[in-house]
Amino acid sequence: MMTEQNLTDFLTTKIPLTKLMGIEVTSISPSSIQIRAPLETNKNHMGTAFGGSLSTLMILTCYSWLFTLLEGMTTDFHIVIKDAETKYFAPVQHDLLAICERPKEAEIKAFPDAYAKKNVARIELSARIETPTNPKACMLKGTFVAKS
Repeated sequence: MMTEQNLTDFLTTKIPLTKLMGIEVTSISPSSIQIRAPLETNKNHMGTAFGGSLSTLMILTCYSWLFTLLEGMTTDFHIVIKDAETKYFAPVQHDLLAICERPKEAEIKAFPDAYAKKNVARIELSARIETPTNPKACMLKGTFVAKS
């Protein structure tokens, strides 16, 4: 089982941008994964979170959710993002917290079967940025593909 520290170490080693962003995986559970990044290293000229950092953190959180799912199935896989849409609803003036919640069970069940048959599978994942005053400051929906 992947721990928060193991995943943080993996991400900051394999994806150099994550180290610059100061990411930290704060929670891995069967229902969700959460990754935090400090506002200080991800702010724009207005002192709020930079939109690119918000989007990157949500993509990374979805990627991490899929990574932890696949970790138990196989060691020979690559994850790529096929497409994504990000919506920004409010400025983020606090440290960034991205949450990817487990998709519907039917989608999860279909994923391993497709991967086992074709060595490629796709899944739609979503993430949000949560602040102390706004549980959905911005949201991302994307299609992620795993292949061997």
